Amino acid sequence: MAVKKGFQIKKFKACKVGNIPEEKILEERELKKINDFKPLELLNEGKTKRLYQTPSHEGVILEFKDDLTAGNGAKHDTLAGKGEVNAKISAHLMRYLEAHGAKTHFLDFVAPRHNLVKKLKMIPLECVGRNLAYGSLLRRVPLFEEGEKLGPPVVEFFYKSDELGDPFLNLSHITSLGIVPLEDAEKLKELTEKVGKVLKNFFSERNLLLVDYKLEFGYDSEGTLRIGDEVNGDSMRIWDKRAWEEERKINMLDKQVYREGRSLEEVKNVYEELCNKICEE
Repeated sequence: MAVKKGFQIKKFKACKVGNIPEEKILEERELKKINDFKPLELLNEGKTKRLYQTPSHEGVILEFKDDLTAGNGAKHDTLAGKGEVNAKISAHLMRYLEAHGAKTHFLDFVAPRHNLVKKLKMIPLECVGRNLAYGSLLRRVPLFEEGEKLGPPVVEFFYKSDELGDPFLNLSHITSLGIVPLEDAEKLKELTEKVGKVLKNFFSERNLLLVDYKLEFGYDSEGTLRIGDEVNGDSMRIWDKRAWEEERKINMLDKQVYREGRSLEEVKNVYEELCNKICEE
């Protein structure tokens, strides 16, 4: 397992959109140091994140680790600073989505690598939106050409299970398995499409192309569906828009570079560039 150091990202600024207030850094208030919530109960630990209980019944702390994984954990490295980058990007995009009418679990950014989020009862589904044909879609549906524009965008569901290989599910599978009622399954599709439109415009303004994206949803204490988990370069494929549209050249700015075996130095540069493009005002 390799360890790579040396992120050079520009200072994270507040995402000033809509009526959302500027960033409130919790480390300057009740959470003055990251160590303040180290003793709190660890609720769950995954491949790239940890979830901690807080004194609040609603809020939990989502910690972004420096781990890089691919192939459901079969490939694993550590990239120092990667957690900070993903925490910042996710905070920025969650805040942006909230300002554009999409309900998320995001409450606040806690420097340097944590988000304060609402506690959700997560649905074991990965909701994938696709604007261009790429990745596993080409293997499963070889009728598409690589990079072909999908109109309308395709929405797919996968059962969240590393052991089972995240099997594909359609709406009938979801309701037959009792994962969620049909009404909520259709709502997940609708929300995935809505988020895709918002993010597509956001990235287009920055000369970036949203190829596809993965969302996870859960219910809050009032039964409202909200976007959970993360929204960053680990959960999306993002290309340089001009390079693709003018030269048909794929210039990746996401975790795909790691999946394809690029050096950790290249991976670091990609994460760094994406963070600066998204978070810089």
